[in-house]
Amino acid sequence: PDDAPPDEYQGEPRLIVDPDPANVKPDEWDDDDDGPWKANVVPNPRFGWRPRMVLNPHYESPPLREQLKMELLKAAPWVLLGVGISALFEALHMPFDALANQLNSAG
Repeated sequence: PDDAPPDEYQGEPRLIVDPDPANVKPDEWDDDDDGPWKANVVPNPRFGWRPRMVLNPHYESPPLREQLKMELLKAAPWVLLGVGISALFEALHMPFDALANQLNSAG
């Protein structure tokens, strides 16, 4: 929890100079008035350091009944969509025989 990312990990720096072509010193920049110009830096996408995981002794997983309820609530819209599409196809009475004959004669 108190881990801080190092400046370099496995040979990769934490921050890199922004590769954006617009990240250049402006023409109107004056080092005497504005100070030294510094290019913008961005997080390095190849920097793979992650803080260590710490077990939480106070964590209790939800009871099985609650887990089942949550999974059913997540699945309900998809089940209803599947039932609705099936009912729609059943109500349309698609002429599968005519479609099969058409496909067989095409080839």
